[in-house]
This record gives sequence, C-alpha cells and structure tokens, in this order.
Amino acid sequence: MTPHVFAATISSCPRTGHSDERLHWKIHRNNGQNHFCQKQVPTDFSNVFLAGDSAGANIAHHMAIRAEKEKLSPENFKISGMILFHPYFLSKALIEEMEVGAMRYYEKLWRIASPGSEYGVEDPWINVVGSDLTGLGCGRVLVMVAGNDVLARGGWSYAAELKKSGWVGKVEVMESKDEGHVFHLRNPDSDNARRLLRNFAEFLKEETC
Repeated sequence: MTPHVFAATISSCPRTGHSDERLHWKIHRNNGQNHFCQKQVPTDFSNVFLAGDSAGANIAHHMAIRAEKEKLSPENFKISGMILFHPYFLSKALIEEMEVGAMRYYEKLWRIASPGSEYGVEDPWINVVGSDLTGLGCGRVLVMVAGNDVLARGGWSYAAELKKSGWVGKVEVMESKDEGHVFHLRNPDSDNARRLLRNFAEFLKEETC
C-alpha cells in the first residue's frame, strides 16, 4: 500500500507519481526553471493532449479541470484534447447496477484508496459524472470503453453528461465490444487493441476545435 490516499496522486510531485503538477514541472523545465533537468526539449504548449488508462484516466480528467482553473502559463498554453481509456469513474448509481460481488469489491477498493472520504463512492474524486463538468479545460474528448467492462457505464455516462453540461467542446465514445478493462495492455497485439490504437492516433491528428 502507498502511504497516501488517492487524492495525493493528483497533486503530488510529478517525479514520483502522475499528477497535474507534471504540467507545471514540464513548463518550468522548458523555461529553464527546473534544476533537476539539464536537457531542455522544445515543446508546443499550444497543443497539449492528456491521456490515461483506468485510474490514470480519472487523473487526466482532474488535471484538465485544475489546469483550466489555474490558467497555467505560458499564455499560449492549451490542452487541445483528452483521451480516457476505460476511465475509472464510480458513483452510487453505477455501483448499484453491478453484481453483488463486483459491488462489494469496488466499494472496498475505494475505501482503501480514500479511507478519509465521508462521501464514499459519491466523492467528487471518483464520481466525476456527478460534479460540474463545464470547467473542463480542453476542446475535445475521446472516451474509450470496453463492452465487457463493469466500469464502461461510467465512461458512457461521462460522455453524456459532458454533452448536457454546457461544456463547449466535442466528445466521442469508442466501444471495443467483447473486451474487458484495459484489455489493450494485456493483449496489445489483438485486432481490437490495434483498432483502439488507430483511433487514438487519428484523434491526435484531427484539427482542434
């Protein structure tokens, strides 16, 4: 077990975990403000993409929300798009639709990840569908879901709520039928994994809104 609860992964040091601080770190590194890195790599901050699998997709969402609130510099900084692979989103409504075994598993997992949470699976860190999505700091979102994944409903609900929220942008969903959670990591050479990768690449190449 890690020494920190789930929320720590979102705001912790980028050199020790995935977090929105990684954006600050990368920007400062290219501006010559980071003494940990001697080599600077030119970066186009006007065309940034965020992506993550499972819990990483959850973190990507929170990074996009926080980046918009904090108005990161330089002035031309822009998150053009976000790709969520089988996002780890939960809520009481989603949990109640699961079989008893899966329901208990995910409730227990969240209690372990965030023991101090007074809201359980309704916590905004995990129930992003029930939170305000209008402040999402990007113009395009691609949500990947797997047909046999019990968390797929969360991805579909997220896309639907984005469309209804008043958020100005474009969201699309890609479903890999007859596949399970993050199948592309376990079987990267399968036809469906290759198809997923092609859709990912095509999304990156599309013109931004």
